[in-house]
Amino acid sequence: MNYSVGSSPRSVAVADFNHDGKPDLVANDDDAEWTIIVRPQTTGVYTNTATVTANEVDPNLSNNTDGSQTAVVTGISSVQLIPTCVKGGNIVNGTVTLSAPAPSGGAVVALSSSNTSVARPTLNGNFVNSITIPAGNTMGTFTVKTFSVYSTKTVKIKATLNRTSKEATLTVVQYRCS
Repeated sequence: MNYSVGSSPRSVAVADFNHDGKPDLVANDDDAEWTIIVRPQTTGVYTNTATVTANEVDPNLSNNTDGSQTAVVTGISSVQLIPTCVKGGNIVNGTVTLSAPAPSGGAVVALSSSNTSVARPTLNGNFVNSITIPAGNTMGTFTVKTFSVYSTKTVKIKATLNRTSKEATLTVVQYRCS
């Protein structure tokens, strides 16, 4: 089921608004006088739990106006690189975190580099354009191979899934990070 958010949807956010350890979904519309809040009931399924007035400080999530369920589209929550600064020629560890558990069959996350002559995503030592996060998991790991540089370079490593993406910045230096 689709939930209407009015004629001018402005934003959608996924976070744990009610602090139950599960991601909640909020859609907002500038022209509407309400916001839809939906909470997960089981893995991959969300139920509309409240229609609240826009800018309401503390929405009452028990105001259930629609018990219908809608499928969740899993997206990218974050990308992390450790370390964030490295001497060229070294390997960096990367982690992608999803906004919800990967669906059955897993989630294929596209990986890219803003400058492949400086750094490229790898998995098991091979250059890759994607990783697969297994069904039910929310995190996947990869590495980034860096190459020698003659001056400090900044590279963005991007993860994309279902038209959502996040980037992490990596600094590659000639000698050592300060």
